[in-house]
Amino acid sequence: MSPIPTSDLSRRQCCARLVTLLGGLAAGSCATVSPQEERRIGGKEAREVERTIGLVREPRLVEYIEAIGTRLAGAAGRPDISWQWGVADDAEVNAFALPGGWVYVTRGLLALSNREDEVAGV
Repeated sequence: MSPIPTSDLSRRQCCARLVTLLGGLAAGSCATVSPQEERRIGGKEAREVERTIGLVREPRLVEYIEAIGTRLAGAAGRPDISWQWGVADDAEVNAFALPGGWVYVTRGLLALSNREDEVAGV
């Protein structure tokens, strides 16, 4: 498969490739990746998410997601993670996580959800 220039990819295609990449990492090598390496990989992919999808920076939405995320992080059992919560500027109803603690919900999920538990469940 030949590489496709990023400018020719839709947001959905970029997300699909990212999920495929991360799934491969999770399936093949998570047991051998140090927390520092996990953070490095996640940081690189987080910059790509910001560049290709974009982030919603409305303070009230970000604070809302951070409040939900902080409660979820307590149950994650990963005290070695410095969690980063964000709102991806995508109309699809979805949420996704990257290695190292980056977690995103989409603006489409926020538009459709009626309660915090609906967001947290996704």
